[in-house]
Amino acid sequence: MSSVYMRSNGIWYYQAVDPDTGKVVQQSLKTTDKKVADLKARAKDAEGVKTVSRETLSSIFERYQKSASTRHAANTIKSKQQAVAAWKTRVGEDRLSSIKPDHVHRLVLKMRDDGYEPSTINLYLCKLAAIVNQAINEGVYTGKNPFTYKALPVTKEDARFIESREDIEKLLATAERHSNEMLICATLGVFAGLRAAEIANARWEWFDWDRKVLRVQSGHGWEVKDRESRTIPLHADCIATLLPLRGKSGYCISPDVPPTTDPKKPRVRWYHRFETVTKHAGMPWVTPHTLRHTFASHLVIKNVEIAKVAKWLGHSDIKLTYNTYSHLRAEDDDINRI
Repeated sequence: MSSVYMRSNGIWYYQAVDPDTGKVVQQSLKTTDKKVADLKARAKDAEGVKTVSRETLSSIFERYQKSASTRHAANTIKSKQQAVAAWKTRVGEDRLSSIKPDHVHRLVLKMRDDGYEPSTINLYLCKLAAIVNQAINEGVYTGKNPFTYKALPVTKEDARFIESREDIEKLLATAERHSNEMLICATLGVFAGLRAAEIANARWEWFDWDRKVLRVQSGHGWEVKDRESRTIPLHADCIATLLPLRGKSGYCISPDVPPTTDPKKPRVRWYHRFETVTKHAGMPWVTPHTLRHTFASHLVIKNVEIAKVAKWLGHSDIKLTYNTYSHLRAEDDDINRI
C-alpha cells in the first residue's frame, strides 16, 4: 500500500512499505504538482519500490550510464566507469546498504599498494560518491552515501607492522609452503620494503649480487612511482632466500605474464594469493603494504637514520617518513650532550 504526501516545503513525497523488509520507505517525488506526484507514484508502484536493501552499485551505475549519455562527456562517463571497476576488483561488495567504512578503507589501502597517488584515490572516491548522490537525488536510493571518505596520507595508526621476528618467520614459512613466488613477494616486502606494484614488476636484472644491492627501476612498459629509481642494500636474509631462486633475467614472479600496457597499473595482482598466505599464517590483517611498514618500522626502531629509511623506501618527501615512523625511535642519547 502506497501513498503520497506533501511536506512543509511544498514537495510531494512517496511513501510505501517494502514487502521484503516491512520497513516504510519515503522518497521525494521532486514536484510541487499533486497530479504529477500521483503519476510518479503510480509508476513507482508499477516497478516496485526500490529500497536501501535492494539497490547495488552496479544497478545505480547502469541507470546512471543510460541517463548520462546525453548529459555528460564520454570521458566523464569513462572515468566513473573506471572508479566502479576499481571498486569491484579490489573490494567487490556491491549491495549499497552493506558497504561500510572498512570496505572503503580497504579500497584506499589496496590502491596505495598498487601505487596510486592520494589525489587519484580521492578522485575515484568522488566519482563513486557522485554516482550514489545522483541516485539519492532521483529518489532511487534512500540510504546514506557510503563513499563520503577522504583519503589521507599514511598515518601512524595506518602503519601497523609485524612486530616480532617470530611472526615474520612464521609468515615467511607459510609463504614458502604456498609457493616460491609468495616467498619472493614476502621477502621483497619485509627485507627490501618494495611496494606491491614494484614487487609485481621486479626483475632479476635489478639485483647486483656481488655488490649486494637492489636497484628499483622503470622499464618494460612500467614506471617507478614518481619516476624515481633507487638503490637498496640487500639484507642478508634477502640474499639467503632469493639467491637459490634467482633467474638469469626476466620477472621474479609470473615470468610468463607479459609487460603491462598501462604504466600506472601492476603487471600482476599477486595480493589475492597473498591473502591466502596471511590467513593460513593467522595474520589476516597483514597486507602487502604491511610488509613495507614492517621493513621501515624495524629499521627506525634500530635507530637507523630517518633520511636513510626515506631513501630506501623511495619517499620523495622525508616528512612522510618522519610523520609515519618517528614515534618508533628509541630514546635519543643526544639529549645528554647538554
